[in-house]
Amino acid sequence: MNEWGIPDWRDAEAYGDIANWSMNRWRWEFYRRRDDLREYFDKYADKTVRDNVLVSKQSVGGVCRRADEPGFVAWGSEDPRQLFEYIGVPNPRIGAQPEGVIRPLKGYSKLLRKIDGAKLHEQGTIFQDICERLVSAGVPLSAKQERQLYLCMRDNVAIQLKPTEVALKFDMDDPLEPQLKEAKEMLRPIQSERHGKVLETRRHPTKWLRYLRTLDAKSAGASWSEIAMLHPATAQTEQTVCNVLNQANALRFNFRN
Repeated sequence: MNEWGIPDWRDAEAYGDIANWSMNRWRWEFYRRRDDLREYFDKYADKTVRDNVLVSKQSVGGVCRRADEPGFVAWGSEDPRQLFEYIGVPNPRIGAQPEGVIRPLKGYSKLLRKIDGAKLHEQGTIFQDICERLVSAGVPLSAKQERQLYLCMRDNVAIQLKPTEVALKFDMDDPLEPQLKEAKEMLRPIQSERHGKVLETRRHPTKWLRYLRTLDAKSAGASWSEIAMLHPATAQTEQTVCNVLNQANALRFNFRN
């Protein structure tokens, strides 16, 4: 194992019993090889430990994990949910993490977000509560200000979109299949325009161990010819190694469960 807990790429057995790895574990193995994730953990691990100690002192029976223990996660001012789709960043030096901390958050790992229009009526109650609190604090709103606040709360649905995302609305009073078909027809040309093609999910789990070993070999400074030996089914040229590295990096930065 090197300083990041990565096995010797030349020995497939060193990677352990991969037959029992869950999809979350495979995702974690690719993600823990990312420089940005490693830098995030090292940047915030000590601060997280200190914060956890303060919290545990204020709670009965509070337990604090050390940063070098499985299950510990670091978090800081940069949101790990947006960066890596984890609620916190586990120690990338540890492969065998508890399933709970390497499970990506569904709200970030899936394309779709859910906003239920049927629940927006609750904003009326929230609106009244805000007005009453302002009055009790000595800051009453004028009728015009109340109207503006109400319209903002009614019309401004809180949905955050990354530059790569598009949001659509679905009507739960209409059949779903025609809406889903229309949504697909709307989205395909947008994706094709951005990427030059419609992206498809093609999983090749039988190749994933070789992908990990390729990443590790490259990181260890192995030559092109040495890396090519990991892929006997290819032409074993520099170009085929580059292709494999591209496929491995695609999983390292965009592994979807």
